[in-house]
Parts: sequence; structure tokens; C-alpha cells
Amino acid sequence: MICFGRKQAYDSWVKIRERMSNKGAKISEQYGDQLSILQRSYKEVPAWWFGLLFGASFVSLVTIIALGQLYIPIWTYFVAIGTGAVLVVPLGWLYALSNFQLPIGTVNELLYGLMANSVSGHKNPVGASVYGSIAGNAWYRAQYNLQDMKIGHYMHIPPRDVFFSQVFGSFLGIPINYAVIRWVLDTKADYLTGKAVDPSHQWTGQELVSNLTMAVQYVMIVSIFRLFVLRIKSLLSPPPGTPTFVSATHLPLPAPRFPTRRHRSDIDLFPPPPLPARQISAMEHDHLL
Repeated sequence: MICFGRKQAYDSWVKIRERMSNKGAKISEQYGDQLSILQRSYKEVPAWWFGLLFGASFVSLVTIIALGQLYIPIWTYFVAIGTGAVLVVPLGWLYALSNFQLPIGTVNELLYGLMANSVSGHKNPVGASVYGSIAGNAWYRAQYNLQDMKIGHYMHIPPRDVFFSQVFGSFLGIPINYAVIRWVLDTKADYLTGKAVDPSHQWTGQELVSNLTMAVQYVMIVSIFRLFVLRIKSLLSPPPGTPTFVSATHLPLPAPRFPTRRHRSDIDLFPPPPLPARQISAMEHDHLL
């Protein structure tokens, strides 16, 4: 992002400062496209709505972690929300530009393994999954919010209605998800733990086993200190500093030019079938006239 998205990031920062200096300014007023002009008639979502949701989540999670119910030190929660807040900007820029979503679950669990092995205690592998969920949701929740706001922008839906639909959907979905999880644990626990074999082979618990294996590897067995002891060099991995080199050489060099008068399109590669003879003759006759 520093190499290729400096201008877009700076322009976004300038627009944010303009809205902060002008009370009541809207994002849609800073753009002149037709969709933004139509969106100006709707009220923006106030910042205190997001702050209220964050406050509710913050108080509940800090309370649960302080009671020792989530197997992680309380100070790692602040690291999780801090790293999540930092990663939102570059991951959001990458996703908006290329529609590519960079998975960060493994990085979060590696970071937790580093922190867990630097202090005594807190070696429960469940802690890695809890930390990854907290740090990862900082980005994933922002991504879903941006996606829904973009759909609402295209469909001319007020931003406040989109925000309410997200909160309302969460209030409906969370109790249902919890009820389903309790039903699975009460009725399929033996299948998930391997104590019994499911005759239909549907409840195998493969995802749970994969997550537990990765958490045990990063927190209890390998940890990040021993993971990179073997200096394995791959010919397929680019050397450090490659993005900086590409960005530095891209700016002074001219754009590539090919000796063609126009770019080949799908029409050139897949030409339409020829017209009937009578239609061609009529068209040529009209053209001559």
C-alpha cells in the first residue's frame, strides 16, 4: 500500500480531514458522480452509533476475559483490537482495489503464540482460536459493513437503514447460532470427539481438528521461536524489498507501447458469423446510394 497506494491513501485522508473540519459534511458531497448526488438526500450514519457497538463489545469481552473464561491474558485483547484496527486500512484498500481478501487467521495465531510463549501460563490452544477470532473480526466486520454499504449505495438505500439491517440481522442470527451450537454439542458430541463413528459420515469434525492442530502447533509444540529455525529458502518466494523495487522502477520508466494501432478485443478473437448474402447485398446497396 505504501508503494502503490500512497496517492489514494493521502486523498482519503484529506477528505476525512475536510469532513472533520466541516461539521455536518457528508461523504457523498465530496464526489460528483450520479450515485453520490442521489445519495446526498440521505443522512449519514453518525460515528457514535459505531462507538456504541464497540463499547458494548469492549465491556462484554473485557469482563469475560477478566473472569478467565476465554483462556487468554487480558492484555492480549488490547493487542488484538490494536492490530485489527491497524490492518483494516491496508486490507480494505487491497480488497477494494483487487477484490482479493488476504486471510490473516494464521498470522494472528502466530502472533498469539509469540505472546503466549513469552509469559508463563496461558498455554491452552483454545486461546489461539479466541485471539484469532477477536483480531480477525476487526477486519471481517469492517469488510461486511463496507460490502453492505456499497450495495446500499448502488440500490439507493439510506445508510442508516443499511446499518439497522446489519444490527437487526445480528440480533436474529446470534441466538439462532448459539442454539444450533448447543444442539450439535448435546447430540453430536461423541461424533466430533471421535468417541463414536457417524454412520452417515457427515459429522466428522474435520474443521475442528484442523483448527485445534494449528493452535497446538503455534502455542504448545512449535511456537513462533522454533517455527523459523530451519532456514528454508524457496526459489518461488520473491526476495525482501521486491515491492519497493517494482514501485521505484515503475515510476521513471515509460509505459510499454506495442506497435499496434488498436488493442485486440473479443470481437477480433471471436468474430461474428457472416451475414446472409441477401442482407449483405442490401447493405452494400444502401451504402452506395
